[in-house]
Amino acid sequence: MNPFTDSICHSELVLERGKQSIDLLFEMKRFIPVFVQEGRVPPTQLWETCSLPLITSLAKQSANAAPVVRSPAATNLQRLLLGQQVVVPKVEKQVDDIFDGILFPLLESLTDPEQGARSMLDTCTLASVLLCKAFMHYEVNDTAREQDLRPRWVRVLDLLERTLKLDRRHLGVSPHPQSPSFLPSFYHL
Repeated sequence: MNPFTDSICHSELVLERGKQSIDLLFEMKRFIPVFVQEGRVPPTQLWETCSLPLITSLAKQSANAAPVVRSPAATNLQRLLLGQQVVVPKVEKQVDDIFDGILFPLLESLTDPEQGARSMLDTCTLASVLLCKAFMHYEVNDTAREQDLRPRWVRVLDLLERTLKLDRRHLGVSPHPQSPSFLPSFYHL
C-alpha cells in the first residue's frame, strides 16, 4: 500500500462524486415545473424549499476550489437562472433572492483575493457575464419599469469593476489606467 497513490485515488473519487452531485442537482430542476403545474404547494414555499436551495447549492459549488466541480456548477447555474425551470410564478422576492442572495455573494467571493481569486479567474469571468445577463433577463422588462433599478445596477457595476481589476492584476496590468476608454469618466470619481 502506497499512501501517496491511495491519497490520489481518494481525491479523484471525491472529485468524481462532486461532479456527479452537480449533475444530480441540475437534473432536479425538472421537478419544479411539475410542482408548479400541480399547484399543491404554495408558490412561495415552492420557491423557498425547491428552487432557491437548488440555485444556492450550485452557486456555492461555483466557487469550489476544484475546477472539475466549479466549472460545471457555474455553467449549470447559468443555465438555470437564464432558463425558466426554476422560476416560480407569483413570488415577488425571487429577483431579490437571485441577486442579493446568490449572484452578488458569488461574485464577491470569486473576486476576494483571500479566496484564491486568481485561480478562479475563468469562473469569475463567467459569473460576471451571468450577472449582466441575469440583470437584463430579470430587471429590464415591463414589470420592472416601475422599480428603481439604480441601486442594483450600481452594485452590478461595482462588482464588474472588481472583476476588471482582478483581471488586470492577473495579467500584470495597472488597475488604474491613465485613459480608461472602456468606462465613462464619471465612473472613476
